[in-house]
Amino acid sequence: MRKIKKRVAGRKAAPKRTGKTTTKAKKTTRKRRIRLWTAKEISVLRKAYKTTPTKEIAKELKRTVIAVRGKAVTLGLKKRAIKKAAPKRKKAAKKKIRRR
Repeated sequence: MRKIKKRVAGRKAAPKRTGKTTTKAKKTTRKRRIRLWTAKEISVLRKAYKTTPTKEIAKELKRTVIAVRGKAVTLGLKKRAIKKAAPKRKKAAKKKIRRR
C-alpha cells in the first residue's frame, strides 16, 4: 500500500524527482565599472614603472596589478632587468671512485 502525504498548511509539496533538470539556472550579468586612465595616472606610471614594483604602483594609483600591467603593455613600457650577483656556489668535493 502507498502512503499518502498530507499537505501541511503553508508548506508546498516537494517536486517529483525524475532525473531530468526542469529549471535552467538564470544567467546573471554584472555591470563592470570601467575607470578610464587620466593623464596624471599615465605620467606616474611612465615615470615609476621601470624602477618601482608593480604592486606599489597599483596601490598608489588605486588600481589592480593586472590593470597596471595591462596599461604598461599598451604604452610599450618594460621593466628594467635588475642584475643581482649570483651567489657563489661551493665546489662539491670529488668523491674517490675505487675500482676493483
